[in-house]
Amino acid sequence: RTGKSVEDVTFRVSPGELLGIVGPNSAGKSTLLRLLSKVITPERGRILIEGREIVALSRMALAQRLAVVPQEFHVAFPFRVAEVVLMGRYPHGRSGGWGSARDHAVARAVMEATGILDLATRRMDELSGGERQLVSIARALAQEPAVLLLDEPTAHLDLRHERRVLEILFTHHRNRMGTTILVSHDLNLAAEHCDRLLLLARGRIAALGRP
Repeated sequence: RTGKSVEDVTFRVSPGELLGIVGPNSAGKSTLLRLLSKVITPERGRILIEGREIVALSRMALAQRLAVVPQEFHVAFPFRVAEVVLMGRYPHGRSGGWGSARDHAVARAVMEATGILDLATRRMDELSGGERQLVSIARALAQEPAVLLLDEPTAHLDLRHERRVLEILFTHHRNRMGTTILVSHDLNLAAEHCDRLLLLARGRIAALGRP
C-alpha cells in the first residue's frame, strides 16, 4: 500500500511472461510501476524479484536485474548516443565503473538491434522524440535485465516510431524470454501482445487474466 493510490494489489509474473497493466487515468498504473522499480516504497506489503525483497536490494543490485523504459526520456547533458547506451552497463561494472570490451560489445549490439547505430556519435539534444525513445530502449536492453518495465513506451510517438518501438520490444521479449511488464492506455495493443492483463481501477485489481 502507498498512500491511497494502490491497495490490496497482489500478483505474480513468471519468467518469460508478458504482463500488461491497463486501466483508466488515475487507476494507479504509474504508482504500481514506481513501486516495482523501487522509486517509492510501500507502506505495507512486499515486492519480490527472483525471491528477494527489492527493499533489501541496493540500487546497483536491482539495476542488474531490472530496467525501466519511461514514457519520455530526457538527458540533462549533451551526451553522445553511444555514451548514453553504454551507461546501461554501469550496474555490471567492476568497482562501480564500466567500459570493458564486453560492455562496448553489448552496447553496439543493442544499438544495432534498435536501429540507432548510425546515431552513435550524435548528441542527445539533436535527436527527435522517437529517436530519443529508441536510445532509452537501447540503454535499458544494455542492462541485460531479467525484468523489463515499460511505462507507456509509445505514448508520445508518431505511428512510424510507435511501430518500430513495439517491434523492437516484442522481438526482444521473444528472443530473451525475460519477464516484461507493460503499462499501457491502449487496451487493444495490450490485449494483442500480452499473455495476461491486469486491470486496475481506483488503485485495486478489477480483473486479472488472459485477454
